[in-house]
Amino acid sequence: MTGVSIDDRQEQPVGASRVAPLPDTLPPEPAPLGEVPVAGVAFVTSDPWLQRLYDAAETVCRGNIVRYPPPFDMDILIEGSGYTGAFLETQPMGGLMWGKRDLQIARNNQMIFILNQAPDGQLAYRINTDLRKFGALSGYCFPTPAWELYFLLDRDREYLRRLYTALEGHDRFLWATRDNDGNGCLEALSSSDVGEDGGSRWPQGEDGIPYYYESMDVMSYAYDGEATLAKAAAELGNGQADQWRAKANSTRRKLIEYLWRPERHACYDRGPDNEFMDVLLHNNLRCMYHGVFMQEMADAFVRHHLLNPEEFWTPMPLVSVAANDPKFESVGWNNWSGQPQGLTFQRAVRALENYGYCAEVTQLGEKLLAAVGKDLIFTQQFDPRTGEPNPPRGRRTSTYGPTALAVLEYIAHMHGVELVRHEDRVWFSGLAREGNDHTYTQTWNSRTFELQMKEGQFDGCVDGCTMFTCSAGVRVVTDLSGRPVEVVGIHPEPRDVTLRWGSSTQTWTVQPNRTYTLNN
Repeated sequence: MTGVSIDDRQEQPVGASRVAPLPDTLPPEPAPLGEVPVAGVAFVTSDPWLQRLYDAAETVCRGNIVRYPPPFDMDILIEGSGYTGAFLETQPMGGLMWGKRDLQIARNNQMIFILNQAPDGQLAYRINTDLRKFGALSGYCFPTPAWELYFLLDRDREYLRRLYTALEGHDRFLWATRDNDGNGCLEALSSSDVGEDGGSRWPQGEDGIPYYYESMDVMSYAYDGEATLAKAAAELGNGQADQWRAKANSTRRKLIEYLWRPERHACYDRGPDNEFMDVLLHNNLRCMYHGVFMQEMADAFVRHHLLNPEEFWTPMPLVSVAANDPKFESVGWNNWSGQPQGLTFQRAVRALENYGYCAEVTQLGEKLLAAVGKDLIFTQQFDPRTGEPNPPRGRRTSTYGPTALAVLEYIAHMHGVELVRHEDRVWFSGLAREGNDHTYTQTWNSRTFELQMKEGQFDGCVDGCTMFTCSAGVRVVTDLSGRPVEVVGIHPEPRDVTLRWGSSTQTWTVQPNRTYTLNN
């Protein structure tokens, strides 16, 4: 292990948690996994401030790569900043993000959980180099990242078969252990089930007592897994796609009927008495990450709550509990009662883009880059008023992986290239920064996708050939050959844009969050 351990993350209640050593041998392989494609990213900008921030974020992530011993003999990207293990709530998602640079580690960060699944189907919520911990759910940012990785692995069928088995087992475990009153709504048994260490809405000092909160988070976990199983089943052709699709839809309907309050424009958990808990939580954004909300639900939550400066859109946005809620507390270390978390910024990219809020991703990215770039401190939490990094126990840690990965992700979604392989699309996001030029290059499987920003316009290049030229301020979506198919408004204000490709030229005033489909 590397680094000093300050890992005091809350554990599952006594009696539910159990620790197991790493196995001496791996499960037998029915078939070997495929070769891993080579990937890489290069980002060069004339903006020295942004270059330092980007380089520092990459350095932090590389420092969080740890060698796991036999029988694995694999490198794992861990959280860092004193957290000495891989957590189910962060590392599959983090592995996919790092996969832009290293797909071997991206696959390792999924397989470490798949290979350590318990016989009853549960996935370890934490895996260190010497032990596994079971019981808590601890977030579940696993199904969709692991599914999308399948395509970046060039459709490795054996990887997908193993993922399918793991997701099926964990879904079985969820419904066997988290619906104790049999009402069809899954429960969180402790704050550890939803990754809310120190959360003010949870009873304190009562370890070992399950609370049975009817949970929007756990229902979202189930939906994400079931919806992913439906897609994986269709890809594998195993005849189970309709079954999983129906189950996912049933899970979504129950969440809407039982936890969504239309008059309040948000989901609320229910307590052990099955009555609503009147605490307005950012966990609605987690529901959006997992894709369980309908579009109108996401629209309502974003409009009424997320963008409300009295609730979640504080000077440093994304507080965990609405800032005007009685349960809001601004506690400075590993506490989900209020302060914005780097992990929430990391999740917010997918959560908002799932529902078309690309301009809000840009706004969040600007806030995060400014806060971290000031002193290059990659902290876990931020002061919601000032954006200052939080000093845990009197000292600042600067190697928190989710924050570093979030910085890199926002740069890619604002100024770079995103290879959306599961849709056979490439995103060229061309926001200019204070007149500076930059080049962002994504390589994958012997192919190169490059954005070149210069003097207020950007070129999209594929395999060394310029495929289009566009005014700065928008995202151009292409197919894998580089042919433009859409233009997306990712700037918070309208942008006048001219796009040239082949013999075609088209001009628009592109509105925030609007998608314009090209007719070639």
